[in-house]
Amino acid sequence: MLPDFMMTDTVYHLSISKNIVETGTLPLQSEELGITNLFPALFHVFIASNSILTGIAINPASTTIFAVLISLLQLLVTVILLRELFPKSWEYGAAFFTMLPLLTKFAGVNYPETLASLFVVVSFYFYVRFNKTSELKYLLIAPFSLAAMALTKLNATILLPAFVIFFTYSAWKKKTNLKSIALFIIITALLSGAWFALEFTRAGSVIASN
Repeated sequence: MLPDFMMTDTVYHLSISKNIVETGTLPLQSEELGITNLFPALFHVFIASNSILTGIAINPASTTIFAVLISLLQLLVTVILLRELFPKSWEYGAAFFTMLPLLTKFAGVNYPETLASLFVVVSFYFYVRFNKTSELKYLLIAPFSLAAMALTKLNATILLPAFVIFFTYSAWKKKTNLKSIALFIIITALLSGAWFALEFTRAGSVIASN
């Protein structure tokens, strides 16, 4: 049984996702749904797309399966990341990770944090691989996971500047072509910033709750 605040949030997110399925559009503003600002909506689009593709109705039970699958995928990526960082003792980190509240408490709850955390781990994996191999493909694919992170949960956007600084500094140390570094920054800014620029243009603010 979920606490009241969790159930309220779950119903809020599921209502937005159901609205996307029923109307075929993203509710940018709705008093009925309690939406007063644009919000990072990738989580809701994922839930709606899953329902459309599988034909399974959106409800707390069905979307819990989605949350569990995302959490398992996050665990898999974390194990791969830990094996990169600590090839001789990755099992300890993996065991510790499985005890974190994000997995033990929220894995079955329909919160955007679950999906946002996956993109955070994926972005960190790309950073580690770029740092180790200097392969440009990791630098140029990272903007997509970073944008997905920012467009899933507003709070996750706080991590965006840090990732950009880490990638840029690492690329500069490796004497990476300046055009490639500039391309990384520009793609990241365009993909991550378009949504928030739209909200700022519409309401003069980028503060929204999700």
